[in-house]
Amino acid sequence: MRDETDDELVDRLSRIAAEADPVPQTVRLAARAAFSTRDLDGELAALVGDSAMDAESGLAFEPVRGGSGGPVAASRMLSFAGGGVQVDLEISRYGARVDVIGQFAGAEPGGCALEYVGREPRTLDLDDLGRFLVSGADPGTVRLRCTSAAGTPVVTSWITT
Repeated sequence: MRDETDDELVDRLSRIAAEADPVPQTVRLAARAAFSTRDLDGELAALVGDSAMDAESGLAFEPVRGGSGGPVAASRMLSFAGGGVQVDLEISRYGARVDVIGQFAGAEPGGCALEYVGREPRTLDLDDLGRFLVSGADPGTVRLRCTSAAGTPVVTSWITT
């Protein structure tokens, strides 16, 4: 019997481990999503405000209005900042339907998108003030991508709608 090289031993042990304890599909999907978040030339717009957080976290918004008397919606306000870009969002759920209203400040109007995990991104059409509306968006895990006025790609962290 000949001695195995280190590479052959590692290959054999990898095959045994894969058969005995395979990687769950959810772990593979999470790894792909984590890998897709890296953008070596880009900037991450960090979460600076979230209406779903408590006041002690320092990320909470103060309520500014009461009920409107219209259809009942669960809304969440989010604010991100980084790379010279400010992004403010309101995510409203009406049953299974999700509406996303937002505004970019400091971003180029072209190339902004709402990105989903494992699906094609949805292009955002910004008006002259950087505002957009996505009515009837699919619920799930999303992030926003844009290009700053300086030409740097900027992405938000992933959020659940």
